[in-house]
Amino acid sequence: GTGKSISQTVTGLIDTRYYWISVTAANRPNQDAPGQLALYVNGAVQWTVTPSNNFTDSLPVVRYVASSTGSVTVTLVNESPDGDYTLLVDNVIITDGNPKLMNGNFEAQAVFPWKYMTGTADAVSGWQGFGSRVLIMNGPNGSDWGGLDSGSGSYYLALQDTDDKVWQTVHGLSPVGTYTMSFKYASRPPVCGTCLSGGVLAAYIDNVNIFTAAPSNQSFAAFNYSFQASGRTSVTFKFENISPVTVEIDNDKAVFIDDVRMPGTLLFGDYDFETNGQTGCSISASTNVLPTWTWSGDVCIMPNNFTNDHGCNFDSFSGDTYLSLNFKDTYIKQTLNGMSPEELWIITFKIAACYSGGLVGFYIDDDMVWSGEPPTTGFITINYLYTANGTSHTFKWQNMSPTSYIQVYLDYVTIVLSK
Repeated sequence: GTGKSISQTVTGLIDTRYYWISVTAANRPNQDAPGQLALYVNGAVQWTVTPSNNFTDSLPVVRYVASSTGSVTVTLVNESPDGDYTLLVDNVIITDGNPKLMNGNFEAQAVFPWKYMTGTADAVSGWQGFGSRVLIMNGPNGSDWGGLDSGSGSYYLALQDTDDKVWQTVHGLSPVGTYTMSFKYASRPPVCGTCLSGGVLAAYIDNVNIFTAAPSNQSFAAFNYSFQASGRTSVTFKFENISPVTVEIDNDKAVFIDDVRMPGTLLFGDYDFETNGQTGCSISASTNVLPTWTWSGDVCIMPNNFTNDHGCNFDSFSGDTYLSLNFKDTYIKQTLNGMSPEELWIITFKIAACYSGGLVGFYIDDDMVWSGEPPTTGFITINYLYTANGTSHTFKWQNMSPTSYIQVYLDYVTIVLSK
């Protein structure tokens, strides 16, 4: 009836992250007139609609930016005129609105010149897989594999045998969103005695085939595919070697994959500085424990609540570790590809400092676009809006403290397309 409502508070949200709030609703069939339903988020009305009587309407999906409270209250109210107007509601859902395809460029694990990724310890970071000969290779240096260069970093994935496959589920899609996934592909040149031609690669979204081809063994090609979420908040991407079996023992028809992405979901490699598994402050520029970052100076990976002379018992609340830029002029940077000119992006990062007087500079393509003094009481989140003017940009964070030994801390570096 009119004025009736339901409400629930959801906790555990992450400050500044985006979330989708969706609901399905209908009017009770055969009542005298249709009623009106309103959706409120934290007491503010988001929409008022008149649903149909069969749950078929696509009601507006609300995009919500979480605050530091880490919670949101969702309320549904029957705002029909006085009288018996019954509304039916179902599937009230809140999902992470920051879909992330992890390790799409296969740069998270440094190998030389290649490595078979078998067993739990050697699994391909971010992906699940099946098959006896799934491997990561350092493409330009993998002469035994043809030395092809994908143009997207140093590493790519190979599926050597028929039925070898990898897959990944990406969460956080808008139920009414349209997305484009893309990837690069090639096959192994004839550089070995057992190499066979005729490799075939297939790609799937939720087990629906979207691509089948016999890739070139001379260079990488690119494929793009647009799809609608159609009510889904997650999808699974799968790549499989489906080459015909012509040799029983060693059906060596390797196919290569690289640069798997969803525009709008760019991701800094090791964005939360969790990849290398460090448990103390022992990283130096001579060790390759941050393969997706470039740095200069003295940097270290620190566990939460670290209390020696490098730490101040901080917790970033974004994983178990964070990065320290230990000295003046120390920096860390990474280049992202896949933007389009005039797109508006939101770059988010967390900063803190152990001592007062610290200063962090944030650069895009060597131009300083922001600087600020981190608090000494704990991490805060900084958001920066940036309009891309090209397809590739380099992002850098630098310790700009006026004196040499004031550490500044960095964590949870993310980028989201503003919609």
